Amino acid sequence: MRRETSRVMYRVYLRSPATRAALAFSIMCGGVGAAYPRALLAAPTVPGVVAGCLLGIAGAGICSVFWGVPLAASISSGNDPAGPRACLHASGISQLAVRRSELIALFALSGTLALVGAAGGVASTIVQQVAKHRFDLGLAQAPKMWTLVVVFGLLLLFSAIGWALGVASRRAVVACAIYASAVAVTVLLAGASYFAPSFRFAAALSPLGVLLSQVRDQLGSRQFSGATSQLLRLTGAVGWLLLIVFSFARSVRNHVR
Repeated sequence: MRRETSRVMYRVYLRSPATRAALAFSIMCGGVGAAYPRALLAAPTVPGVVAGCLLGIAGAGICSVFWGVPLAASISSGNDPAGPRACLHASGISQLAVRRSELIALFALSGTLALVGAAGGVASTIVQQVAKHRFDLGLAQAPKMWTLVVVFGLLLLFSAIGWALGVASRRAVVACAIYASAVAVTVLLAGASYFAPSFRFAAALSPLGVLLSQVRDQLGSRQFSGATSQLLRLTGAVGWLLLIVFSFARSVRNHVR
């Protein structure tokens, strides 16, 4: 029953305006992902077509930092009487069970959108190959398998965060504003730590500080929380996640029956 409920919700969410916007953004991010090796890393060769497909998936998945939370919040928030959640609840399914199915459907939807990024990656790769008069159908410049595993982990993480924020705040606008504020605080503290290394501990404890250590090589400086301990970064991440879980649990206790 739960699987069928998730399938129904997935089909409904697949046709929503928010999904169409995320779909277009994923294709664009997939194209950027395939252009990344040449444009930013100065790779000596253009990616192969298969590699471009994988780079497109990776690009769309990494960019779930931007589209995953708004999409998930738009799905999990609100009280639309004609929405799938209300209709399924009216048919006798508990709201808690509906919420579980909603999360499963959201994960499937986010995975689909990341896979669609392959189209943008392939298109970007073909354009690069035509420009360089070099044609390769193989795996040149392909991302490592571990990179793809991490990408899908991030995809699930930010989808779950958006879903929890949507449930906790009850309004997508509020959830997105909270998330945007968290990103802004992290960026500001990261910038401060670049010019004032004594702020590195604050950047590590910021809402997305645990991710800074993963991108410090791309940012060009180990000052971006690079010298802070792993324990400090994990402490910050656990603290913010516990705050989200507490807010989510409180909303579920007060509203979900």
